[in-house]
Amino acid sequence: MTEDDFLKDLFSKLPTGDSNLTVPNGDDTAAFRSTTGMHTLIACDQLIEGRHYLSDTPPKICGAKLLKRNLSDIAAMGGIPKYAVLSCNVNNDCPEQWLKDFHQGLLDCAQQYNVQLIGGDLASSPGPNAFSLTITGESSQPIQRSGAEDGDLLFATGEFGLSFPSEHHLHFTPRIKEGQFLANFAKAMIDLTDGLLLDSQRLLNASKQTLDLQLFKELIPPRSHHQELASFQEILTDGEDYELIFAIPANREIELQNSWPFETKLSKIGEFKKGTGKIYDNEHLLLDIHTNKGFDHFQS
Repeated sequence: MTEDDFLKDLFSKLPTGDSNLTVPNGDDTAAFRSTTGMHTLIACDQLIEGRHYLSDTPPKICGAKLLKRNLSDIAAMGGIPKYAVLSCNVNNDCPEQWLKDFHQGLLDCAQQYNVQLIGGDLASSPGPNAFSLTITGESSQPIQRSGAEDGDLLFATGEFGLSFPSEHHLHFTPRIKEGQFLANFAKAMIDLTDGLLLDSQRLLNASKQTLDLQLFKELIPPRSHHQELASFQEILTDGEDYELIFAIPANREIELQNSWPFETKLSKIGEFKKGTGKIYDNEHLLLDIHTNKGFDHFQS
């Protein structure tokens, strides 16, 4: 099968575009109209063999994970996902059926979250398979990382730690609906990919104020695997949780908890206070010794 044959087969599986898609897939670029009054969001994430998935991971699960990684970024902005563009770089040993199944997994996930794949690129080279997906979305008011203030509370969705042994990193649910709901509450928000501690530090660093963050150690929900709970170290640094952490004003805590419409666990896990950019637990033990043990592509 040639590259053109592969793309022709792929295009035949794509749904008909919506009315805002003015140039569909198959041309030099796709084109779409932005929705009046909405901010256009754009994000990009990669999926690399040996880094984000193992070689024996089923290809449909790999394709879905790539899209869900991007969906988690849209969720962190309180946004609505719209369109995606996919780039594939596979080695010569990659079976054609594996690549077809990878795309099918991505398309199945796209249908679930109402995302349209509108273009991309296909190449082959030595080395591990690598994929990159760019997603667009929209939001009436994107929630940034920079809004936390003194006295705000830190909340979180879901559970933390043991993402790889439990295979949560493959089978997670991006918090799209939760993020849209939280756009009415959150002053700052981020999705957790590199570990609770490292991504919490990013919220602190982005704040317009100099803050500390006190984490309520006993209130952070641990993920379980084979009837064992994640340790505090694993909660802080394992990463690939794909949950949301966000700051809200303390006077809206009861309103948030009483109006939360999802089965997804919601937990108050910390409080922001004036300070010097430190994170500590409720026993005032500084946690910065762990900061570099979150995931960092240039140190891991």
